This record gives sequence, C-alpha cells and structure tokens, in this order.
Amino acid sequence: LMTFACSFERKTNPKSNGTASNHDSIFVSYFNNNTLKEKGIIEDSLRKGLWKEWYSDGRLKWKGYFDENNIRQINISQQTPDIIFDNGKTDLEVGKEYLVRVFVEGLHPKDMVITTKDKVSMFFDKENDYFKFKFRKNGTIVLKVYAAIPSEEYFVGDIVLRVN
Repeated sequence: LMTFACSFERKTNPKSNGTASNHDSIFVSYFNNNTLKEKGIIEDSLRKGLWKEWYSDGRLKWKGYFDENNIRQINISQQTPDIIFDNGKTDLEVGKEYLVRVFVEGLHPKDMVITTKDKVSMFFDKENDYFKFKFRKNGTIVLKVYAAIPSEEYFVGDIVLRVN
C-alpha cells in the first residue's frame, strides 16, 4: 500500500466557529498494482467531506461523505442495488461459489446488510469488500439489501436472481 498526502490552499473554508482553515490535505492511497484505492480530504487529521474508494481493479466502490466527526454518512440516492459478479458470469449454478459486489450509490459496502429467505450461503469478506454467495437451490432467489443506519435498518431494494 502506497500513501501520499499533499497540501493545498483553500480559497474559503468558514468553520462553525468563524475561523478559516489555511490548509487541508488531499489524501491519496494506491493498491500494490498502482491503481487508486482512496482519495479524499484530511482536515485536523480526520477525514472530511467527499471521499472516493475503488476496488483493486479500478471499479468505484463508494463515493460519499464524512461528517465533522469522521463518520461515514449514508446518503442513498439510488434505490435499485446493482450486483456485479467478479467473473462476469450471469449464468448462475447451484453449488458454485461467486464473488459479488453490490453497489448502491452513497452506501459503503461495510454499511450494507443483505438478507434472504432462500437457500443461499453468504459471507462478507471485510478485507476486500466482496460478498461470497453459494446458491443451494435452483429457481428464483430474492436478496434484500438494507442500509445499516445507526439504530435502524433502511430497506434499499431487492435483487432478483435466477439460478439454474
């Protein structure tokens, strides 16, 4: 992991106490394969404002905001979750394991909960932000996606899959 930070002058940055910040830092980190991993603003050693994170293959993982307390904000602007299979296959088979990314604009994968009443084994790989699915029956599978908002869960939408 390579990490870079560079300072820049902000033209205006009124803070709540009326003082202005002279410097913020842009934080940029890369994967070992030199693809961009994350980029955002550091202010007073905390993540602030707009941040973007990518997967090691260059696909966008998350674009969102950190508040003044360095807490990732959940701002869901899309109600239909997108599912991307790592191998690109859409012909799903019983008994095979699939690495899956679920994308909801404004929702970080770590703030996502997926449930189902169907026969699916699911595991979330925290290190790579992948879900691992293994389908144990054929037919229509319905996955329900929620945002894990503190003190509640917010229903985002369904993903409907066909398994052969």
